[in-house]
Amino acid sequence: SGIETLIGSAVESAGFTSPDPHAGLPDSEELGSGADPETLALYDGDILELSSEEKIGRAKLAESTALDADPRVTNSEGAGFGAGWGRWSLANSRGFAGEYRAGNCSLSMVAVAESNGEKERASWYTLGRGVKDLDSPAEVGRIAAERAARRLGATKVSTTEVPVVFEPPAARSLL
Repeated sequence: SGIETLIGSAVESAGFTSPDPHAGLPDSEELGSGADPETLALYDGDILELSSEEKIGRAKLAESTALDADPRVTNSEGAGFGAGWGRWSLANSRGFAGEYRAGNCSLSMVAVAESNGEKERASWYTLGRGVKDLDSPAEVGRIAAERAARRLGATKVSTTEVPVVFEPPAARSLL
């Protein structure tokens, strides 16, 4: 009875809504032209070639670099290497059928800096379609350490009008 009630409510609600001319499948002349999806460069097989030990080694190197970069960096919340890939197959009733592969990998590090009883944490990461697209583990660790140490002794700025420059990760999220 619950399913019947759900279906009845959905059908009744459909009577109150306006048709959406943009909903639904594209016309057959708008379907993909058969271009090779590999030209989009969404997948790099080097993700599969990296062993678990190599991934762990990259994370350890990022962490050890952060801990050695500045004496005020006394700890970390860890580093991690992640990778994911998949194949998607799509088809519809208007004749389209296609598939593509996609993947990505990342390396991240969170450093903790301490001075005069004050602790600050900051992170850094790198992300790419393949391992060769990533910044080096040492670079990730160094930047995470610099960012954490830079936050020590921060003070509140008085209200004022000034130009603002955003770091790349923040700037990307605004766009």
